[in-house]
Amino acid sequence: MALSVTITATSGAAADGIAENAAFAVLHDGSILIDNKILIFTLSGSAIFTDSLTNTTSRVTSVIGSASVSFTDLVGETVIITAAYQDDPLVSGYTESTFVDIPLVLEPPYIEPSFGNIIDYSVIENTIDFIVPPWANMKVGDIVHAYIGNITAWDAIYRVEQNDIGNSIRIVINNAKDLLFQYIDKTLVAYYKVGDIQSPDALYYVVNAYIRNVSIIGNRDSDGSALHLCAFNSLTGNPIKVRWQYYLEDTWQESARFTDRHPLKELHVSLANQSGSITIYPMNTAAVGDSNNSIAFAVTLAGKLVTWGGRLEWAVPPSNVAALSNITAIIASPNIVAVLDTNNTLYSWGNNAVGGNLTAIVDNVLTAICNRSAICAITDGGHLNAWGNIYAGGKLPIGLPVENGYMSVSAARGAFCAVNRQGFAVAWGENNFGGNMPKDIQNINNIVDVFATDGAFAVLTDIGVVRAWGNGDYGGTLHKSINNAIAIASSSKAFAVLRSDNTVTAWGNGLYGGIVPANIAALRNIIAISSTDGAFCVLCDNGKIYTWGSKEYAGVIPPDIVNKDILTVSGISGAFSYITNKGSVSGWANSGTFNTVSDHFYRTAYRLTRNTPINTFLCMDLDGNIVSIGDKGSVGNLPPGINNMLRYSEFKF
Repeated sequence: MALSVTITATSGAAADGIAENAAFAVLHDGSILIDNKILIFTLSGSAIFTDSLTNTTSRVTSVIGSASVSFTDLVGETVIITAAYQDDPLVSGYTESTFVDIPLVLEPPYIEPSFGNIIDYSVIENTIDFIVPPWANMKVGDIVHAYIGNITAWDAIYRVEQNDIGNSIRIVINNAKDLLFQYIDKTLVAYYKVGDIQSPDALYYVVNAYIRNVSIIGNRDSDGSALHLCAFNSLTGNPIKVRWQYYLEDTWQESARFTDRHPLKELHVSLANQSGSITIYPMNTAAVGDSNNSIAFAVTLAGKLVTWGGRLEWAVPPSNVAALSNITAIIASPNIVAVLDTNNTLYSWGNNAVGGNLTAIVDNVLTAICNRSAICAITDGGHLNAWGNIYAGGKLPIGLPVENGYMSVSAARGAFCAVNRQGFAVAWGENNFGGNMPKDIQNINNIVDVFATDGAFAVLTDIGVVRAWGNGDYGGTLHKSINNAIAIASSSKAFAVLRSDNTVTAWGNGLYGGIVPANIAALRNIIAISSTDGAFCVLCDNGKIYTWGSKEYAGVIPPDIVNKDILTVSGISGAFSYITNKGSVSGWANSGTFNTVSDHFYRTAYRLTRNTPINTFLCMDLDGNIVSIGDKGSVGNLPPGINNMLRYSEFKF
């Protein structure tokens, strides 16, 4: 007998480089099995052995003369596997093994940077990456043809190299800013081909900004400022247009800046054609008192009311309020405090020495405001409810239509003015300080908002017309018509109006900002106005600010202020604060410049005490850390543990 090799093999494995076929060889001399001898195995075609990763390997025969091998392939083909005796290669055997070509399945491509299926145009620089996922049977020499099409076409061809096998392919798209500009607010289609096989489409929506990259800065406060809330891209630091909408209201305003007229309401911010929104929580800090003795209040995440500072007997929260754990918002004036809970119940208390009973519990409150000695609330259905000093508006006059769909209310020092959904306004309170509305203004039926100084009111119509009444020393006399107004701000004795051409005008007491200096009147790029009790500050689209009014009330910017890159400005009685696009916060008063705080990105500088000489701001950063700037006084020394107790906003799907 002579030596011979018998070989058998399996077939049918997928040609994916992973699945294996196997071969089994026996070296024998007739019926005698030959052990401990070396067999050399070879493969034809593209197949490789799993141990050597080449087309050749060897095995030593076992006690029963056998040896086995496994092998893979990336090509659907029939290969020949040969087993030869090393000592005499002519002693050999061979057989066939078939690999099955599997259908080429491609995954959709993806683009970086992106957020899900959103491409934020604002963060794109010069390039983006077109990513092709790996596919089965990927091999050197495969040709990938990548495409972006449907408006402005782009394509690129890529040849697969050895180091690409099993990995994603990254194709760089240059001049991406120009390419993507054509797709803003549109859908971009991306796909690729390997040979004749096309991948599924990847659909991306290109937006000027992505909602998750939007941050809001500014105060929840109707403090006499205009357009003081600002939406900006947290990645670029630039303001962006968003939709502002109060909770449960049907209408929304699209702009980068917003005047908050209802600080007791949740304010929602969204972007067109994007899911999710930012909830800006209601006003949650306030203070009462005077320059010598002030008390501050804050609503915590747990719905509790905390206080710190001096001591005023009347300002101590009543026991029923102290027991609440569902408070959502707070408002105050120097003599009044009121909180709103999750059931829309308003609890108020105050210094009854100013006249009238300020303690009340009112249900179904939509919004409310305090003047110096009275409160007015709007309840479900737009009903008016007032209490406190009857001479300051704490009692609704006989004949006033209290159930007339009111939507907003403003307060002077001793009077109120409310606007209903039909565009009519009503006023009551101290006659000489805004409580007596002229008949011609009573007949206006397109009023959209109302603003107040201490002794006068100004209304804004839907076509930009402004009308005013009240005490002339407080801005109650408008000497010339204003027909293109978009926003109104107020100090204690003057009004300022931002017009549609980004210019500003003012009237009222000249010492309190009623006269705009010529250099500021000439500006054509004003985008927001803030105020103290006696001065105004305008913000321009280049990030610079300008002031006028009383120096005592911060009407002069100190020379050491770095006047650039400012996003928002806030005012209290005698000081301004500002936040830059880098998140640093600072400010100034007549006494000088405050220390700049730049250890975090600050989103708000709450004013604690309007209408008192104390100039204290409570600043919160993006993480909830809190510091105070300005005059410390009795409320500037923050209580321990207040960090992360307050909330400003939250992203929600």
